[in-house]
Amino acid sequence: MESKDPKFHDKKKRIDELRAKRPRKGKVVSFDEKGTIAVKHYGGKMYAEKAPKVEAKQNVRGVFEMLCAYDIHTIHTHEVMCEFYNHKSHVEVADILTNI
Repeated sequence: MESKDPKFHDKKKRIDELRAKRPRKGKVVSFDEKGTIAVKHYGGKMYAEKAPKVEAKQNVRGVFEMLCAYDIHTIHTHEVMCEFYNHKSHVEVADILTNI
């Protein structure tokens, strides 16, 4: 697939430059977010003789937001910062980015 953005190639070139060489006195940060996650039981595969039964209809016991970021030039140390928040706004995004 190819992007339909007319500035795609210019943007990709700039990203490749930032990946190749860290800016002096700067960081290149990769940031992602996971939407609202419900706190409840989830089914799946496990190493147990008998898997617990997960009810189809459950009461949600809460929700949270997950934000993750890392400096791409230190990823070889596998230091990915993930934070969980009760809600997500510019304040929470700024919080995780200032802690990198």
